[in-house]
Amino acid sequence: MVPGEDMKGYCVCITQNCTAKEQLGVNALAEKVFNAKEVEELATEWAKKDPNRTAEQIFIKTTWKDREGNEREREISLSEARMQFYDLQSYLGQCATCSANIASDRFKGGVYSGFGCYMSVGYPISKDLEAALMAGANRAVKNSKIEPSIAFLDRIVKAKVTGQVIAELRKEDPPGIESKEPQSISWGGFLGKKTVTSDMLLEMFLTGEASPEDALLFHHFCENIHTALQTGGGSYEMREFITTISALYGTAADLKKPVKVYKG
Repeated sequence: MVPGEDMKGYCVCITQNCTAKEQLGVNALAEKVFNAKEVEELATEWAKKDPNRTAEQIFIKTTWKDREGNEREREISLSEARMQFYDLQSYLGQCATCSANIASDRFKGGVYSGFGCYMSVGYPISKDLEAALMAGANRAVKNSKIEPSIAFLDRIVKAKVTGQVIAELRKEDPPGIESKEPQSISWGGFLGKKTVTSDMLLEMFLTGEASPEDALLFHHFCENIHTALQTGGGSYEMREFITTISALYGTAADLKKPVKVYKG
């Protein structure tokens, strides 16, 4: 997730039909998988601290809402916490072998081996993510004669993406994006000048639905971003995130499936 410690944000998902999505819905599935992984990480920490304790002897605090919508807090055992996500196991057989499952860690097994057809982007939108997109845009323009990802920028201009959806996030309280002003880049001659802002890039990425053709363009653009981050000293975490996003969009293009963004 980039950045954030909860599921509030965006879920970028390949629209591959499956039982899990149909029965739970994309946002509910993503939140449940996120919480299940949190529990497993906690179990791993306790195993290192006190290997003699069983799951029934380890207690964690959890919150829930009563009928009036008020948040309550109580302690439950790690074993009981795991049972809340037991239904995820029934989807793993189909999910782990799915062609859209590209972002999972199969070597860890369990919940980690499936549910890899989506990625979460944290809220508010980080400056690091915005900067990464602009690093890719700058490299695409600089190498426009040999860099195929310039086609993604041309697509944004042709589609008349305004960036207004992202601009509105700055007016929220608190703001839905960390930066106060968008960045921009221009290219082309006097009569054919084109301009793309970071708001336009983010709107193309984090709203609506991308066709398989647009997914392929964004896949190439992400590869370009990764190269820009490598040469420009981008963080390992952001490079890994961009790599996975590139794989997700590339897989969607191969499967001829759109990529849809869900707001959490």
